[in-house]
Amino acid sequence: MMHDAEFIEKHSGVSGESMGRETNAESGRAILARQAQGNVINMEFFDNLRLAIQTTGQLELSLIEQFYGERRIIRLVDMVTGKGMKYVEINKPDEESDTVLNDITAMQADFVIDTQSFTATMRQRAYESLSMLMSNMPPEISINLMDLLFSMSDFPMRDELVARMRKLTGQTSTEDETDPEKIAEIKAKQQSEAEMARLSRMEMEAKVQNLFTKNQKMQADIMTRKAGIKFDEEKLRIEKAKALNEMVEGLAMKVGGSDINEFPSKGPYNEKGLKSNNESI
Repeated sequence: MMHDAEFIEKHSGVSGESMGRETNAESGRAILARQAQGNVINMEFFDNLRLAIQTTGQLELSLIEQFYGERRIIRLVDMVTGKGMKYVEINKPDEESDTVLNDITAMQADFVIDTQSFTATMRQRAYESLSMLMSNMPPEISINLMDLLFSMSDFPMRDELVARMRKLTGQTSTEDETDPEKIAEIKAKQQSEAEMARLSRMEMEAKVQNLFTKNQKMQADIMTRKAGIKFDEEKLRIEKAKALNEMVEGLAMKVGGSDINEFPSKGPYNEKGLKSNNESI
């Protein structure tokens, strides 16, 4: 019996991973690969199911286009977020133009379906897709999409998270774009931010000008000190030359004004073995 069950499981393509059972596959990639193998085998059944749903939808649309001629007001809701409801009036007679506005019987629509991975809700699937897409985006772009990402999640206090994220990033919702109070608040905030940016720019320019002035003053002080050092060096050189000149002139005057008799004279030269010629005869 066990072998028959394994045989049916292997040849039907319905593996343990496809049924959500625990197997020896541990990593997420391995589980997805085995699920993909089962999907290839069972693809024909799901193709037939998709064709049946599409045929049913086309038949329903054809009946609506044929017999939905009464004047009605229908409600349209965002299928992802569940918000952003708006009411549209169809088959409304226009007396001025003698026509019918939003005439359903005069329109032709296409019924298109597609497949996606199973999730508990479509919003959760959209959340996973957007999360994967944002992971490959630059940070300055992904931060501006965080409010949309949180709005698609099933987190507790989701609305509070979205509101705080939009407050931090400055983003607005589609409802805020039509609310006069929100529009006035956004404009006031933008004007305040522009004024703050202008004051910050002026403060930065003043700091730059102050640094430039200090730099110019510092360079002038350096040049003045260099000129003063050169002046002191030249003055010292002149004073040294003047003192040396005075010393030379004083020595010259002393030598030129003295009598030669004032200098002591040595006696006759009497050297051993020689007779001095300074003796008187």
